[in-house]
Amino acid sequence: MKSPLFLSLALLSAAAVFAPAANAQSAYCNKPFQHYGSVVLNQGYSGATGDFTVPAGYRLKIEYVSAGLRLSSNDGRSAFAILTTAGGSSTWHSLPILTGYALNDRMTSSAVSLYADPGTAVRVEINRNTGTNLIGYGRFSVTGCLYPAV
Repeated sequence: MKSPLFLSLALLSAAAVFAPAANAQSAYCNKPFQHYGSVVLNQGYSGATGDFTVPAGYRLKIEYVSAGLRLSSNDGRSAFAILTTAGGSSTWHSLPILTGYALNDRMTSSAVSLYADPGTAVRVEINRNTGTNLIGYGRFSVTGCLYPAV
């Protein structure tokens, strides 16, 4: 007959192996999040910022960001960045620049691992260096998961 200590250890081992992930950043997301926005780059301005607020009571883990802008010329440049606040500290994160469908398209599309505290603003900045005499339009999307704030 097995000792009670042996059985207890066996049960604990089995529970550890078969228990669902309980940490806040498990592979499974109970509350997926996505936000889409657009910005207008007015005449005389080189950039614009779109934003949204993280829902109260939840911490947002951002897993993917994409954005795009059509420039007025093929030789123009652009920049994309996202601002998050985690642990009371706000930080801008630059995103890679890619070309799009047309020669004058600029876009970003990147897997990330960023966090934003409950009730804080997440900002996506879209910039251009040419064509500021024209109105420009940009778009962005952010996807991730909301986890209960602890």
